[in-house]
Amino acid sequence: SSGGFLAGGKSQSADFDVPSNAGSSDVWLIKVNALGEKEFVSVLGGSSEDMLKDVMEVDNAYFLTLINSYSANGDFPVNSGDLDIWLKSLTFDGMVGGSLHFGGSGTDAAVKLAQAPAGGHLIVGQTNSTDGTFGSGLGGKDAFCIRLSSTSQITWVKKFGSKDDDGFVDALALSD
Repeated sequence: SSGGFLAGGKSQSADFDVPSNAGSSDVWLIKVNALGEKEFVSVLGGSSEDMLKDVMEVDNAYFLTLINSYSANGDFPVNSGDLDIWLKSLTFDGMVGGSLHFGGSGTDAAVKLAQAPAGGHLIVGQTNSTDGTFGSGLGGKDAFCIRLSSTSQITWVKKFGSKDDDGFVDALALSD
């Protein structure tokens, strides 16, 4: 909404435009203005690999980041098994706000965050967890959708697929 951009990825460094590293790969975000001038840099990480999957601006008020993390410390203090999912908000000046954690004892990999026209968000990806956020499985890896309300409460969690490996790679909110 400011005319600038928020770029995000991962980094294993701790110098120049990356002020810190908690271990392995950390999530790295840079906000630039319309002229490309740096406004803030944020690094989120724990001792294991942490990967940014998606980011969006919400209601001209804050940024929402979708992160997959193997860490169980630092900015990701809990891990339910292997790879877990985190949703973290950032203020317009790069400060971390609230966060939500999703996961089970298996590998839970989010790939896309979609904003719903009626409010709230949808997270999609792939899981082989049969506990925690995801409940029972269909077999192999399953595609999943997590629907969050406008107040960031879980509205529902659904798994789709077959006995083989399945997963979602994108999501699009429809007007209905």
